[in-house]
Amino acid sequence: MLVSFLLVLGVPFLFRPSKDHRPEDAERVVIITPHNEQIRNEFEQAFDAWHRREYGRPARIEWRNPGGTSEIRRQLQSVYSGAISNGQLRLSGVINDPSSPMPNDLLFGGGSWEHGQMKVGVTVEVDPRQNRNRAQLADALTRAVESGAINPTNIETVLAMVFHPALAGGISPASVPFSARDLPENIRAADGAESVEHLDDACRVVFGVPCDEVVAAISAANATDGDLNTRVTLERSGNRLLVRMPIGIPAPFEQTELDALFGENSVGAELLYDPERFWIGTALSGFGIVYNRDMLARLGLDEPTSWRDLCDPRLVTWVALADPRQSGSVATAYDSVLNNYGWDLGWQTLRELAANARYFANAAPKVPIDVSQAEAAIGVAIDFYGRYQAQAIMESQRRMGQAVDATTARVGYIDPPGEVYIDADPITLLRGGPHPDIADRFVRFVLSDEGQALWQFRTDDPADNLGPQRYELRRMPVRRDFIHEHIDRFVDQVDPFEIASETPSRGWRSAVGPMMGAFGIDTHSHLVSAWRALNAAREAAANDAFPRSTLEEMERLFYAMPMHTLPDGTTLEFNRENYARIRADWGARGDRAALIRYRAFFKKNYQEVVRLWESSGEQSPSLAGTPTQ
Repeated sequence: MLVSFLLVLGVPFLFRPSKDHRPEDAERVVIITPHNEQIRNEFEQAFDAWHRREYGRPARIEWRNPGGTSEIRRQLQSVYSGAISNGQLRLSGVINDPSSPMPNDLLFGGGSWEHGQMKVGVTVEVDPRQNRNRAQLADALTRAVESGAINPTNIETVLAMVFHPALAGGISPASVPFSARDLPENIRAADGAESVEHLDDACRVVFGVPCDEVVAAISAANATDGDLNTRVTLERSGNRLLVRMPIGIPAPFEQTELDALFGENSVGAELLYDPERFWIGTALSGFGIVYNRDMLARLGLDEPTSWRDLCDPRLVTWVALADPRQSGSVATAYDSVLNNYGWDLGWQTLRELAANARYFANAAPKVPIDVSQAEAAIGVAIDFYGRYQAQAIMESQRRMGQAVDATTARVGYIDPPGEVYIDADPITLLRGGPHPDIADRFVRFVLSDEGQALWQFRTDDPADNLGPQRYELRRMPVRRDFIHEHIDRFVDQVDPFEIASETPSRGWRSAVGPMMGAFGIDTHSHLVSAWRALNAAREAAANDAFPRSTLEEMERLFYAMPMHTLPDGTTLEFNRENYARIRADWGARGDRAALIRYRAFFKKNYQEVVRLWESSGEQSPSLAGTPTQ
């Protein structure tokens, strides 16, 4: 039991590689990753061997492992926002001083949504009044002039007019006083110059369009670089000048290469790589249910076959879940519930899952461990964690002389039929990294046969020297041709392309963390009390011992979503039709204040559900059959 615990967690002192004796002249690459130490160790050894063979020199990886993918995303967003603000990154998207690059070359691992955020990048407000930003803006304007997007008398004309200091004070270009005598000398005689009274008038004389359209032209010139590497957008929003810049850059593959590696760019309803190459899938991850057969039997429950089985009220306090705000992979798993069931039933399912939760772990590997140790009866797990733990427990039972197989061992794992969401586990080249050439090579390595074999081959496979040396990683390769050719050598002989759900993403993932936090995690004790009360009322109403009208009100309160208030006072129902506007408002103002209101709403509703039950004269709600340890 202890061994399986350590293997899943990847405890550093157990799996620390031996002292590094590689040459000092080894080629280096810096990779930030959520991957555990087993994965890091196997990929570093194999990359070094591959690099020696292909390039005749050793290679070493400097790993950065600050936490889960969501935490890494926030860290990278902070680092790149600061680099734009302080001038380390120019608005052309390149490093200002090559001797001071960005700290990381690659982001390796995590779900496609998180890597998509590397493509979205960061948005930074630039104040044209600050000298360092005027230099930055001049850099972007030079690109616009070179591309022919604008043709001013000189760059300073644009800086003085389009990015006039008064605009940073919240005044529109049409309201900023501007005199004809402030125009460039060779423009003062142009048609319309004599009638210039405001900044927008001057822009029309010099450029032929309003100032904001000049900004749009500059944005277009900086966003359409041939290889997309320096994509930048400038825009004025609420009279603020905003700079948007991707954190990632496209991988160096031609489309013909991608076609040869991946074939069709799809697994189920999802992509294997970003069409613009900002991220490339390296492995595939699924999400399923890990369960303890002994505990389910004690609770009188059958083995699960769907996500809805985790909502049985007999499971209250027995479901192990991870916090989607801490784990991007887990957030993707919960998003798959929304995608499969739709808005109404999807949120109902997540609410009931949360109500049954024993806890919300900050790390996904904790769930299958606790299920195997009967700390929980069932849980949501990333496929390779669930499969690994099920196999580890089965082998442990066999060593103790028990005749068990995968269908009878204490721990089982299932990919819910028809509901399996398969997601790419990508890699992204990071903008301005210190070792771009070696980073490119690492991307190619992970897609090679050597890299793909690390995910699923056994450690004792002697054929052609492919596969891991010490740890079986239990991940699914991303290349379908590799799977079809080598599946007989896999530890888990599962073809993810055959089991992947065809239900497309509905675009609601960004709501999972905030809303589950508000209705399920931060208000959990109130949620559980209300859940117990609701199910007690349901049982009583089924026996005609509780008013059905009151039960209907309890149901409404328990599943209700809050109203959202926009800055102008408009209120919106939190529903699928309004979600895009609500999400945009979160992005514009931040979601902290809204979440405080949401939590208060849910807490009040849960308390009212309990009050309605208790006012019936019944005792404090409880469910028969809930075991104690």
